[in-house]
Amino acid sequence: MRILLDTQIWIYLHPKSPAKMSEAERELHLRAKLLECEIEQDEHEIIVPTISVAEYLTGCDPSSWAAVVGQFSEHFHCPNFDLAAAQHAARIKQKWAAELKGKIYEDRRNVLSADMKILATGLANRAQSLYSNDADFRKLAAHFLEALELPIN
Repeated sequence: MRILLDTQIWIYLHPKSPAKMSEAERELHLRAKLLECEIEQDEHEIIVPTISVAEYLTGCDPSSWAAVVGQFSEHFHCPNFDLAAAQHAARIKQKWAAELKGKIYEDRRNVLSADMKILATGLANRAQSLYSNDADFRKLAAHFLEALELPIN
């Protein structure tokens, strides 16, 4: 199965300083680790759009960017937002405008734009499922593929 992971999942998997995590952050870290184990056990293909990689890199020290990008490209399928993804993005935007505007992503248009591109890139690369902790992203994605929350311990 081809699985698309929201950028948040990567952040939960690799917190900057685990000792300083709040209880809620520790819970999300554990849930992300549980998902990681499930994915590895079932040998799913992971799609990490380059847009997600860019979002992840913003929280990293610039001196580590090359190594982080190397890790992503070595272990995951990291497609670009291309012309096929652009067509999916237009379809997603039309769906949002027709049915979901005013219901999700209120005052979060910048997040909506990135999420549409991440979802579109996943769809262009035949993703079948999305994992996200963002309820709005899951509601949007559910119109196009299986949209799931992190597993619960």
